[in-house]
Amino acid sequence: MLGTMLRRIGAATLPHQRAMRTSAANLFAEGSEASVGSKAYLPKFMDVAPSGLDPPTFQGDYGNAPAATAEDGTPLPIPEKVTFSLQLPHQAVYSREEVDMVLAPASTGDFGVLPGHVPTVAQLKPGVLQVHKTRDTDVTNYFINGGFAFVHANGQADVVAQECVLLEDLDPEMVKQGLAEYQSKASTANDDYERAVAQVGVEVYSAMQSALEKTT
Repeated sequence: MLGTMLRRIGAATLPHQRAMRTSAANLFAEGSEASVGSKAYLPKFMDVAPSGLDPPTFQGDYGNAPAATAEDGTPLPIPEKVTFSLQLPHQAVYSREEVDMVLAPASTGDFGVLPGHVPTVAQLKPGVLQVHKTRDTDVTNYFINGGFAFVHANGQADVVAQECVLLEDLDPEMVKQGLAEYQSKASTANDDYERAVAQVGVEVYSAMQSALEKTT
């Protein structure tokens, strides 16, 4: 099971690439100079863009998305449930299922999604994803190795991840061995690539170990 989670570890995003993507997202944050500049950029883009190509959108556009409305334009009430989907490359663990709450391990800190949550896009780090079918009583804990969470204005929430396993399926001894293995690889890496792969392994196995310790 653990081997499956890390079989694509060599293709993991390197830290400097994550930093570049974060900087690009912040570039067009609402209220920034670049945000003002983007309004002037769009007409120029459409002048040279191929026919049929949609104009680009920016972070501020998503954050200011309007609330869900009925056909007559009146705002819809806050839904009683979160419509949740959890998608892996090979499987849909949840597909538009109604749940009370989702707790996700964002790279900026864990956050909860309740009905009526503001529209959000969050990068996820290795950690525990909690799905509360019924809040605090019917709860399923998954370990994910990262991904992204999308919370929409209409009450839907989507999580996409490469790998996901039930927390109870993790073997503490295998996690301990895996952490020691990647710590050793990190200390003996011969180049930046080997070092980056080892660091990702250490990050994932450390998160597994921390998650298991919290459940004991």
